[in-house]
Amino acid sequence: MGGEPFGDGDGDGGAGGAGGTGGGRAPGAAAREGDAQRARRVAALHTWCARSVIPGPVPDLSDLAALYIAAGRSGDALRAVLTARARAGVGVPAIGDYTGLRSDAARLREFDAGAAAVPGGARAMLRNRRADLLRRQLGATRSRVAASLVVHGGGLRGVRRERREGIHLTLDQREQVFGLLCWTPAPESQGRGRIAGFGQAAVADLVDLAATKWDAAAGRRTGSGGRGDGAAAAVPAALQRIERWAGAGAGEQARHTQPGAPFHDPYETLVYLCGRYFDRIRRSEAWNSEAFAVHRGRVDLAGELVELSRDSAELQSLAGELAAARSSASGGRALGEVDARSRALRPVWDRLVERLVSFDRIAEAMDRLDAGLRAESAAQRAESLDGRIDGLVGRTGGRMLFTEDLHRLGEEADSGDWNVIGYRSQVEREIEELTAARGR
Repeated sequence: MGGEPFGDGDGDGGAGGAGGTGGGRAPGAAAREGDAQRARRVAALHTWCARSVIPGPVPDLSDLAALYIAAGRSGDALRAVLTARARAGVGVPAIGDYTGLRSDAARLREFDAGAAAVPGGARAMLRNRRADLLRRQLGATRSRVAASLVVHGGGLRGVRRERREGIHLTLDQREQVFGLLCWTPAPESQGRGRIAGFGQAAVADLVDLAATKWDAAAGRRTGSGGRGDGAAAAVPAALQRIERWAGAGAGEQARHTQPGAPFHDPYETLVYLCGRYFDRIRRSEAWNSEAFAVHRGRVDLAGELVELSRDSAELQSLAGELAAARSSASGGRALGEVDARSRALRPVWDRLVERLVSFDRIAEAMDRLDAGLRAESAAQRAESLDGRIDGLVGRTGGRMLFTEDLHRLGEEADSGDWNVIGYRSQVEREIEELTAARGR
């Protein structure tokens, strides 16, 4: 994770500069307060990205936001098709759990990377079994993305229609899309999840140790003698991870006293936040109303999300290359050139954060407007209830006269002092009124 990209110190330094550039530009107290709020949001987002930690609950991104982010990380041709598909409402089948998808893909990469270091026999069999389970899970998701007839045209006519509309994806491109979706920004496991991870790793090491002993007993020794190098290495690894597992409770609790979700690096933190704000704006009732029709026409939020993902991925790649060049630089002149290039990229990062702040401010405004719309709708429902209550009170008040007449009719019937003809006509009249009211 580490500090903010291309920064000198913590994230607050860049936020102060961004706030100072906006101060005093707009006349009036309202404009100055708006600039101050924007500066505070710049500072907060700089800090979040620098620490790669987002406070509060961190939900998964929507399938549409994930697709736009994947489009930003793809090539030009694939980016154009993915953007056209998303705008046409023909994205990818719903995946939903991008946190789980990314975690499974990362674990499978770890298994595949360490496969060469695992000797043959029972250890390799156990490791391959775990890898095959993950591979089947990811294969099922890949099939939904690449072969679903719900979102991909089937048959020659469907393919021709998609090509006319510029939304056709070849099978290879669908595989690329799935690979990009496996890198959708998602929080890393923490807290109890990490403790469970330590426990699983410790158990895995002990199982590997038992498998190594089985291989040795069967005569398939992995080393030059005795129990083999694998068994000797597995014992301390298992004991070390069990020790970390046992002591992880206090350490994790101290480290996560403040709620927050850690991300891989500042770049993924920034892209995730942009996708999250995009989802909030897109789902807003106020944003989709006629009142903001002009604003929706003036700004292409989807295009902005794609471009921010693209610029962030390029900046991330350049930062990695500069870090590698700095580690291999041998002289002061080479270090100076690398540092100069890093400083030249600092304004790019600041502009990315400024664009993120714009998403944040729009999402915040839409949330407030939606809250106002909900309050207004509740007030209208209350007024409607008042009208219904008044109508019910009025109707029941009118019916009370009918009830009193029935009581009086009963009393007179009991006493025997009543006029049959007069009350018969009264009863007939009330029955007609009751029937008419029921018909209404």
